[in-house]
Amino acid sequence: MAKTRSQCDPDGRLASAVRFARMACLAVLLLQGCATPPHRLPIAETSERSALALSIMQLSPSVETAEAGRLSDLAFGLSTRTAREVEGIDPPVKLTRDLHFGFKTSSFCHAWADRFFRVLRAEPFDSLELHAVMSPTRTLHPIEHSAVIVTARGRPLASGLLLDPCRYEGRLYWRDVGDDRAFDWQPRDAVLWEKRFGRRPWYAQNPLDALIQTARPP
Repeated sequence: MAKTRSQCDPDGRLASAVRFARMACLAVLLLQGCATPPHRLPIAETSERSALALSIMQLSPSVETAEAGRLSDLAFGLSTRTAREVEGIDPPVKLTRDLHFGFKTSSFCHAWADRFFRVLRAEPFDSLELHAVMSPTRTLHPIEHSAVIVTARGRPLASGLLLDPCRYEGRLYWRDVGDDRAFDWQPRDAVLWEKRFGRRPWYAQNPLDALIQTARPP
């Protein structure tokens, strides 16, 4: 009996399966970074806003309760509003009549996070500080991503909370910076500098890069 090609070439089937698995993983990583806003976004529950406000207050005893609550409300509202504003700018790719596939590019999420950052930074917070951050491309996550980190004033980025309006399609994602291991968050200006000019030599590095944000005010 003649053997089929697949029976004669088990290594070929294994190689095909490995390639498919790699492509599937890459698609998941891309979609995790930036996704297309849905047509309808749920309004954040009061409990969600309260949980974020409490986490902001826990950044430092110096954080004012009123400022934590105001930032929480503003972040949730702005995340939803921005998603509605950008909806339809980057339509999904049509694969078949019933299947559509779409995701936002890193440049899109950069613009989204920048708008988010500028509005938040325009608010007069005395006990809080906002930082525009980026995660550069890496081997296991081959796409840049952008977000905002809030810290108690004068504290380093690693001590803050990540505010990400783009990752989950306009639903605000937030958590401790140290717990967000999918990304390597760094000051945005440092990432952009390295992309354009290369890594700075040791004698040109600013030891306060993790403490300050030099982006222009809105």
